Amino acid sequence: MYSRGLEEREQGVRHEIGNPKIRALTRELKQLRDQKKKLEQKLLTAEKNTGTKDKATAIRKKLSGIVRKIDNRISAREKLPKTILMLDRIEEDHIQRLYDGKKLFFDWLKMNAIWAKRQLVDVVKPFYKDLRDVNKFIISILQTRTYVRRRGDTLEVEFPPQHSQNGGRALDVLCEFLNKMDQFDLGLSFQKIKFRVGAKH
Repeated sequence: MYSRGLEEREQGVRHEIGNPKIRALTRELKQLRDQKKKLEQKLLTAEKNTGTKDKATAIRKKLSGIVRKIDNRISAREKLPKTILMLDRIEEDHIQRLYDGKKLFFDWLKMNAIWAKRQLVDVVKPFYKDLRDVNKFIISILQTRTYVRRRGDTLEVEFPPQHSQNGGRALDVLCEFLNKMDQFDLGLSFQKIKFRVGAKH
């Protein structure tokens, strides 16, 4: 991870990226073109109705302003270089880059999250026929609101009960699996974490 996660200094100085100013102008052009399309539809409606000449004139003025903006943005985009040096972007926008140690730490966190999710999938897989349903269940558990309370040196984490029978059994087994895992020193004031499912109301 260390050798792959960090780039050489020389490589980093020469590293090119797509020009973010071009992306910003492209997004703005999309919005302007959407506005132009809506105004053109309104203008057609106003021109069909004989009693809305003033309204049609106002729409035309607004439409011509949008067209000028579109032409200006296209002209500005064409003058920009397609790619720029990442180093120039960092210096120009005052971006704070992660130090090597911090970057490595976040890579480690990301990999641990992936491994943990795979482990949870393996635990609850027998309760579902479709792997998509397994992943959906795990994501819902990871995103759900839990109730946490402190009892002595133990932190209790309570999941809300599941609506489906499969989900209920899978969550029970998942809590058993988590509770059997070896305890580790978190450097906090409590020593253990216990997981359980709350009662249905």
